[in-house]
Amino acid sequence: MKRDKYRDVRHSYSSAVYWISYHLTKLPFAMNFKDAKVQGLDALEELDKDSALVYVSSHKSHFDYWIIPFHLCQRNLKVPAIASGDNLFISVIGWYFRKLKAIKLKRGADAEDLRQFFNYIKEVLIPEKEPLLFFPEYSRGKNRKIKTGRSYDGKLHNFAPNFLNPLIEAKKCNNHAQIYVVPTAVSYSRVPEDTSFPYLGRSKSRNKFIFKDLPHIFAQLLFNSRASYQLNFGEPIPIEKDSGLTLTSRIRKEIGKLYTVFPSALLAQAIMQTGKSDVSYAELEDAINTVHSKLTENGATFSDTCSDMDRLLHDAKESLRSSDRRIVLFNQNGVSVRKPEIVEYYANTIKHLVA
Repeated sequence: MKRDKYRDVRHSYSSAVYWISYHLTKLPFAMNFKDAKVQGLDALEELDKDSALVYVSSHKSHFDYWIIPFHLCQRNLKVPAIASGDNLFISVIGWYFRKLKAIKLKRGADAEDLRQFFNYIKEVLIPEKEPLLFFPEYSRGKNRKIKTGRSYDGKLHNFAPNFLNPLIEAKKCNNHAQIYVVPTAVSYSRVPEDTSFPYLGRSKSRNKFIFKDLPHIFAQLLFNSRASYQLNFGEPIPIEKDSGLTLTSRIRKEIGKLYTVFPSALLAQAIMQTGKSDVSYAELEDAINTVHSKLTENGATFSDTCSDMDRLLHDAKESLRSSDRRIVLFNQNGVSVRKPEIVEYYANTIKHLVA
């Protein structure tokens, strides 16, 4: 059968496993997040029935690939197949992720591996109108080695130039196929893995997910105040036979505009603007107002907690000053930075909106 040659790539989706996971994830969601806001789902309900929807998202946290399908499932939209790095396909965990509709993309894949992955999308998923979730960001380290997956430095990185290829090829094979890219962004007041990113970036372990990521995420759940997130879906973009690199650039730009500014990012960007590690409240408020004006000018979307200075500082304190984090200390005269790499991380999450 056609699916057999894609045995290493394909998912083995189980609605029973997904249903159980859907209800079990409500507990870690409740433990980690105090509120959530979702925008843009209404426009997808009709398209979901007769089209192949490809959700293309920025990638800040492991929670991204839980949050996006979770809210689609809540609205009775089809569960997307998730393009996932092979670091997640470890023993029983790999079996579990396949049951949740993960499809395996080898990191550092050679031409043949990539061809097999793309052909599976073109020949199986798109013709069957299965939705797909992509995280196409990549960056290069100091040794020029390509890194895919979550953004360890908070920036919105470039997108892989060829990730649209199987969609365009599927459109060429069947001009009547309705294929839409849905720009998507999940924004957090506190990213669950934020303080582990500096260590993850320096680690050479092949089992970072098991030995570093998961323990850190559970520690954050137990010992920190709950965070907020906002999930935004943009206007669906149709795939045409002549779509190319300009569409990749357009999708990245749309995702950048969908990112929601939370107080933690606004405060971090303001601190970075001052160039100081100890900032008085007067200096901080001036810098916050300057950054806020620039973001407003550039059409950024703000969370409700950015509505006034007192509320903004209160929410930023909750995100950056819990007992075991101490990223920024708030004292009588101002703020003091204790973990500059984490402050820079949050500043970078909105850097593309300030520029």
